[in-house]
Amino acid sequence: MEQDFVFYEQRKSCHSLILFVHGFIGDVEKTWTNKNGQSFQSLIMEKEYIAEHFDVASYSYFTTLLTLFADSKEKARFIKNLIRKITHKKEI
Repeated sequence: MEQDFVFYEQRKSCHSLILFVHGFIGDVEKTWTNKNGQSFQSLIMEKEYIAEHFDVASYSYFTTLLTLFADSKEKARFIKNLIRKITHKKEI
């Protein structure tokens, strides 16, 4: 099971940390990156107070819930498509 901290800013003298933790079906990059490709971590570090007083990191972890949700989503898609086919045939 892989678990990692990804630091965007880390200084030995700093004792405060802003930590980003993604959800069960997310990841370090996709969860915190907007449509323009900017990460929330980089945007927050643009603030002078934060840049001076905080280190910034994300916590990356793997969970088997990813597999559970992916499997459930695929099964749900299969059932929806099956229902559409059945209801479409009845309408014709």
